[in-house]
Amino acid sequence: MLQKSPNMPRVFISSTVEDLESYREAVKEAAFHASFYPVMMEYFTSGSVRRPLAECMHKVDECDVLVVIVAYRYGWIPDDQETDEKKSIAWLECERATVNGKEVLAFFVHSDYDWPEDKKEDFRIIKARREKKNVAAIMADVDLAEQKFPEFKSWLDKVCVRNTFKTEEDLKTKVTAALFDWRSRQPATFKTVEQAVSDPTKYLNWLQDECAFISIRGLQVSSGKAHKFPIEELYIPLTTTGDIGKDRSRKKDKELMEHSRRIELHHVLKEKQVTIIGDPGSGKTTFLRRIAFNLCQSLLLKKPDTAEERLGLTDTPFPVFIRLSELSEHITNSEKDRPSLKTDPTWLPHFLADRSDCQTLGLDREFFQDKLTSGDAILLLDGLDEAPDRKMRETLSELVTRAIKAYNKCRFVVTSRPQAYEGNTILLDFQQYIIDALEDDAIENFLMHWSHALHHNDPTKAKEHLDELLEALQNRSEIRRIARNPVMLTAMAVVHWNESRLPEQRADLYESIITWLSRSRQQRPGRMGAKDCVKRLQDLALAMQTHKDGRQTQVGRRWVAEAIQANFSGDTEEQRIFNAENFLAEEEVDSGIIVGRGNQISYWHLTFQEYLTAKALGGKSEQQQKSILIKPDILYSQEWREVLLLFGGVLYNQGLDKVNNFFFAVLDLTESKTKSLTDEARSVGLIGAMLRDLSPFDYQLTDARYPSMLDRVMGIFDKEKAKNIDVKVRLEAAEALGQAGDPRFHEDNMIYIPAGTFLMGAQSYNSNFPNYDPDANPDELPVHKVHLSAFKISRYLVTVGQYQRFIKDDGYSKEIYWKAGGFRQFKEPENWEQQLQSPTRPIVGVSWYEAKAYSNWCGLDLPTEAQWERAAKGPSMQYKKYPWGDEDPNGKITSSSYNMLGQLTPVGMFPDDCTAEGILDMGGNVREWCKDWRDVDIDEQSIFYAKSEFSHDPVNDEAGEWGLVGNHEYTVLRGGSWNNYDTHYFRCAVRFYDHPVIRINIFGFRLACSVQH
Repeated sequence: MLQKSPNMPRVFISSTVEDLESYREAVKEAAFHASFYPVMMEYFTSGSVRRPLAECMHKVDECDVLVVIVAYRYGWIPDDQETDEKKSIAWLECERATVNGKEVLAFFVHSDYDWPEDKKEDFRIIKARREKKNVAAIMADVDLAEQKFPEFKSWLDKVCVRNTFKTEEDLKTKVTAALFDWRSRQPATFKTVEQAVSDPTKYLNWLQDECAFISIRGLQVSSGKAHKFPIEELYIPLTTTGDIGKDRSRKKDKELMEHSRRIELHHVLKEKQVTIIGDPGSGKTTFLRRIAFNLCQSLLLKKPDTAEERLGLTDTPFPVFIRLSELSEHITNSEKDRPSLKTDPTWLPHFLADRSDCQTLGLDREFFQDKLTSGDAILLLDGLDEAPDRKMRETLSELVTRAIKAYNKCRFVVTSRPQAYEGNTILLDFQQYIIDALEDDAIENFLMHWSHALHHNDPTKAKEHLDELLEALQNRSEIRRIARNPVMLTAMAVVHWNESRLPEQRADLYESIITWLSRSRQQRPGRMGAKDCVKRLQDLALAMQTHKDGRQTQVGRRWVAEAIQANFSGDTEEQRIFNAENFLAEEEVDSGIIVGRGNQISYWHLTFQEYLTAKALGGKSEQQQKSILIKPDILYSQEWREVLLLFGGVLYNQGLDKVNNFFFAVLDLTESKTKSLTDEARSVGLIGAMLRDLSPFDYQLTDARYPSMLDRVMGIFDKEKAKNIDVKVRLEAAEALGQAGDPRFHEDNMIYIPAGTFLMGAQSYNSNFPNYDPDANPDELPVHKVHLSAFKISRYLVTVGQYQRFIKDDGYSKEIYWKAGGFRQFKEPENWEQQLQSPTRPIVGVSWYEAKAYSNWCGLDLPTEAQWERAAKGPSMQYKKYPWGDEDPNGKITSSSYNMLGQLTPVGMFPDDCTAEGILDMGGNVREWCKDWRDVDIDEQSIFYAKSEFSHDPVNDEAGEWGLVGNHEYTVLRGGSWNNYDTHYFRCAVRFYDHPVIRINIFGFRLACSVQH
């Protein structure tokens, strides 16, 4: 406790006593901490010559400032006050202070805080009854108090600014800040004491200013400098999906479900020790800086409730923000008063005092040591992965581990990239949370704030700017993929601003983004320029793509340095390798283009590697390009597909002759081989895909060989031409076309079905009745009229290639698509790697939940089984047994066991399996999930949608007692599959059902939607 000094300011602490005893102690501690002398009437002695009221007034007169705490009790009403206004002693003390020109600092308990009932005014009545006191008198006192208390609070609001508090610690923090603020506004009377007191006001202002803005480098504004935006304007609320700590495997199912719920990241601050794990650019540093900024605002009383409103904290800990890379440098280079061990936790106050000295903040090591020891602080330790090497990361990890024991009352929040958080670096006593990819609403929120910040004086322009960005995001999957990361979302927004649009051609888009990223790197003396940096990263990408073991997406750091060392200075190979390693270390930290994963290097996104490979190839001569690319195992490889598509854009920017010559070479290679339909399919598939990528340029291929070759290949899907081609040849050609680029899926393939009535179901009981079919099952009963509104249904089953885009768009991690259920129950379809080899086969191995999620991602739906049956039967009221008619299936009509292929086939490969309206594969290939839950108990055979004869747009889209069979729920499937032989299975009316979680290689789906949608 500080001794009273002549120059030490005195603070009078006013409040009711019995209900606020612990809070009064907190204020007293705050006074001592701020070097004020607290005056409290608990110290009133019986030897005083004055009566209690007069003594209180005398003590108030002696003080320099008054702090009043207000909760739910009015307090003692002195009977010797000068008027009969029935003012409480606290009111009289505050009034005396204001009359004398003394400042009153008022602190009210927060209205949302759960205040104990026994500390409220009316509890005095209950207590009186228990103690058998004069209840009537107490009730009168309570009535008077409840009448006067609002008047007192209203009076206080007029004479001072009210602050709010919840816990004792919260009150202590806020009173400390208020007293320091009061001191800073006083004349020199009290300054001599300040020299002996560590006033954190300057530190808090400095830290607030350091964290107040997000700087966007490379944004083209009139100043030409980095543009700064207030952090609260652009901050994107990050989310996490539960703790992934070391005890996760032992948690019960219910606990795991609770932990798998997506929560806003700031809620983890309730934990004592937390590690935030996030990929480069995921927002880890901005998250910590915003915490520090909000806490500074609260402590400086600029916005006292910010910590609670923005961070959900009921207290306001003192923010200590440390970049661990700076701490490691300090430990390595500091010479003055060094702790004996590198892992000594006292390095923290040592570093903080040194930084304070450099910034002239006036705080010494003892101040920070006191903050850490007392538990007043929250340590925000940023970038464990940014330590210079593995050994230093382990040193810092051990230091933090020791610090949580030495400063066990403090909160700790540490951030790291996942690749560096392994082995001895892991903080064992910390709860670990992974930052989720951005959700759609977070992306839209950022873009809205971004547009407003750029056009803050023109709401109309801001809205137009936002609409342009959202339209690009909605229409282009490559943009949606990168926008899930805050840094890449910012890159997209900056490119749009700098170029007044987002480039339509993909190669141009990636060029713009990589250019911005390279120019936005931190500039340091001697660091390589942006252009040279990208050139070396191109060389690396090409080396990884042409690796002797096939394309590599992750390689060892030493291998990388050796692969690109020729482009670095140095008299010897070892010197060049050393310089290459230094280059990589710098680029990993802040380029956003490559990232380190332990001892491995990879590109932030595979598309960056693919584009830079294409760019590297574009820098070579045509002869070199041909020697690398014009080979069947390269041209038609899935690993090279994106490179080649982007390569087309690179060539176009070099001149039309460059693009033409490449396509001529591809066609020449095809003609030089034995000219099979399969070879031609590969060739036209690749060229067609590249032509579509070049469509923003309106490029036209003039070589006549391409259209004639395309016509021959597409004959495999033509009903008449396919009859003359062996089914196995068609299969091989269709697979080849799918791998190279099937053009059928780049147009609208939704078939319009007009509103109308049809007869649903089939019956085998009476040949004179409608929809007679001797193969009908009982659960196809009763035959009844169904009226359907107009709808659309997809011509083709959903393919592997189409489903792959859903996966690339992180569809499995976005809960918004999984409202029907199944979220986080699956990661990818069954046998996904194998399925990827056949992009135009129907996707299989997906549950009903996955089919629903995909349809939601598309903005469409699964067909109801009524819609499916109407589409299969066609527009006629005449009964049709199979989708193609009444001819029994055989090896030529549909994908089934009859053709002896024994496997799935590319969609539409059997053009005879086609409805009157052009819908394919409704007979065979795969059974199809429908929207409906099964509506008949397994033992019932008489009920179909309803007992009434006529139904309007029937669908059973909710699981309930109608969908229950035993303890399970079932969903409906329609159509036959490739492994069926019995003709019964290919009929339009046949119904199947299975558990919605079942995933096998004969279940797929197609899409549908209402016309209004």
